Amino acid sequence: MAQANNAGSDSRREQPRLRVVVVGGGISGLATAFFLQRSGADVTLLEAGPHLGGKIRTEKIAGMAVDGGADGFIASETAAARLCADLGLSASLVAPTTARASIWSRGRLRPIPGGLVRGMPARLWPVAASGLLSLHGMARAGLEPLLPRTRLLGEDVAIGDYVQQRFGSEVVDRLVEPLLGGIYAGRAHELSLQSVAPELHGVARKHRSLMLGARSLRHAGVPAAPPPSLVTLEGGLTRLVRRLVAAMEGADVRTASPVTSIEPAGNGWAVSSSSGALRADAVVLAAPAFETARLLARSSPLAAAELDQIGYVSVATVLLAYPRTSLASDRTSSGFLVPRGEARTITACTFLSDKWRHLHSADAILLRCAVGRRGQQEALRLDDSELVARVVEDLGDIVGIKGLPGETRVVRWNRAIPQYVVGHQRRVSNIEAALPPGLVLAGAGYRGVGVASCIAQAERAAAMVLGRTAAAWPVAEVAGGVP
Repeated sequence: MAQANNAGSDSRREQPRLRVVVVGGGISGLATAFFLQRSGADVTLLEAGPHLGGKIRTEKIAGMAVDGGADGFIASETAAARLCADLGLSASLVAPTTARASIWSRGRLRPIPGGLVRGMPARLWPVAASGLLSLHGMARAGLEPLLPRTRLLGEDVAIGDYVQQRFGSEVVDRLVEPLLGGIYAGRAHELSLQSVAPELHGVARKHRSLMLGARSLRHAGVPAAPPPSLVTLEGGLTRLVRRLVAAMEGADVRTASPVTSIEPAGNGWAVSSSSGALRADAVVLAAPAFETARLLARSSPLAAAELDQIGYVSVATVLLAYPRTSLASDRTSSGFLVPRGEARTITACTFLSDKWRHLHSADAILLRCAVGRRGQQEALRLDDSELVARVVEDLGDIVGIKGLPGETRVVRWNRAIPQYVVGHQRRVSNIEAALPPGLVLAGAGYRGVGVASCIAQAERAAAMVLGRTAAAWPVAEVAGGVP
């Protein structure tokens, strides 16, 4: 009898491990690989480029580690918090020293008013006090609680179109556009209300007045702008990437290994890459949507066609280090946003030395400027020196900074920011429904562009591969572009 029990135990131990290939080595792919490997799967991760981390990249400037891509995430997103705890990074998380940001409007910096939900006012007095709107714009916005219900046409609508119907064009141009543009690098009149601001989408369906309905959201703790609980890692978010890789001891992680094809093979999949062929029980597709479309063109043409419709926008980050005497020391703002109509190269600027205590220096002021958004890509065609010159000119006009920076870095992100246009959520649902068994999506192109949302998607993708019931999707993260 004992011998039979031992044989059964040996048989269970010798069962083959689940073989999974993860395509893409950004934060979504790395986190997915970590969750799978921790659960006992045999994981191979294939990254086309020479580096891991995707849009996480830490640069050295003025002797300090500064993020040139994603620079923080929402700490309240439980998946991200759990991952940091699992990796022993919780003690290294730091919060901003100030969360007050401004908007450049009509020739001056004006504080972002309180009482906003995704750039839409839940209260009018703070907006009036900020001076962002003209008297006519304030009068038009003040009519919103009196207007009849605006019916949603279909299941989704552009957030800019809907807010304009309720509040007028100035609220869209001077509040919604810069706040959402800083995150999605998109146009408010194209971005999906359902995907970008799902809580407002719910309010629009339930309440006659968007303003009065939004107040109930604020009472329920829905984030306003600037977002609360934003954190980063001292030393840069690349620490998260390095810690993930180190924690996946035993996993096969390959860089410079672009995938050339994914084909059905028996009950699984055959994955071909420049580093060799692999057989897998499941494949997690954590590459950009346009790359995933290419890989699925033969095995799932319906999914590939929908994936190809997800657009991306290129952006650049310009990091600058100035002598501390170049800028006034009485600032209380963490940075500023620039609306689309202001004809500036900069779309957003963060005073890193003021925002993050670990980047404060007695000698230097560090600034991080964003360039590029949908419909405004011209500046990205400049070479680095010309782009820096344009940014320096804007900084002189907007914040009065004197002289030239001592150091600069330009980090370019080609086709980096997915565009959640009207109908995005339905498109993602259609893609997932069209995928053959054993193929799973994760990444910024689908259900949240921020680091925390990508980690949440990774957690769910791993659960789907392992056959567990996945939790409901979280609300899309909205922290990425606010200074």
